[in-house]
Amino acid sequence: GGRLLRTVPEGALASVRLGNWEAGARAEGILFDYFVDTAEASILLLRYAVVLEAPGHGITMDPYFKLEILGEDGKPIGGRCGEFDFSPTNEDIKWNRGTAAGDGGTTKSYVWKDWSSVGVNLVPYHGQTIQVHLITQDCLANIHFGYAYFTLECSHAEITTESCGDLPYMEMKAP
Repeated sequence: GGRLLRTVPEGALASVRLGNWEAGARAEGILFDYFVDTAEASILLLRYAVVLEAPGHGITMDPYFKLEILGEDGKPIGGRCGEFDFSPTNEDIKWNRGTAAGDGGTTKSYVWKDWSSVGVNLVPYHGQTIQVHLITQDCLANIHFGYAYFTLECSHAEITTESCGDLPYMEMKAP
């Protein structure tokens, strides 16, 4: 027995689940519009955890999770952290791997990513409306699932290093 994924990150009261653990070639998405007022908040903190079956259909057919943080021009903000696709075949992701019993005595493979954070400095976007867009997609063969949990927070602080979540630390200054 390995460690199980918590559905709520440490220190949070709740999370939102996007998608489910049923097959069906379904996709779920959510889009947040956020008006940036740095007098209210200067950092956007998105925390997420991902679970995908790993059937090995290939990157265009496997389940996936997509994360986008877009400026008013429709382009990703936050450097390389503003847009990312999570696929079971993406070797840049530090996936945890496991198996589970399937129907008829089969074994299903899956990958999961423990809670990670994306921190974005909002100061350059003061007065703009940014968008946070999250999408989960089952496999296109209608057989395998994909889902994710997330929390979204805005706070006062000064971020000195933007992080996509795979670094062992994220450096922040707070008043």
